[in-house]
Amino acid sequence: MASPTMKGGKNQFQQVLPVRLRLPLAVRRVGAWTVEVTLVTVSAFVPYWLGSQVDAQFKGEKVPVNLVLAKTEETIAQVLALPPTEGSRRVAP
Repeated sequence: MASPTMKGGKNQFQQVLPVRLRLPLAVRRVGAWTVEVTLVTVSAFVPYWLGSQVDAQFKGEKVPVNLVLAKTEETIAQVLALPPTEGSRRVAP
């Protein structure tokens, strides 16, 4: 593929875009940052919201945490030198 030709200091790709789409770099970067922060925030908020909805649905009914999950949590806590949890955790089914 041939490289873009230069005409008056602009290459052919810059000439294809309409003038209204050429935004300054700072504006494009702020827009990209905003989209990225929004995606990270939503990806953290949605699971939290879903968990609170499930917890509210099974308000009085709590069950012990799955044994495999409890052992995995204990093992990870030992590896990371975290203090052990006290008592058994009870969660919505």
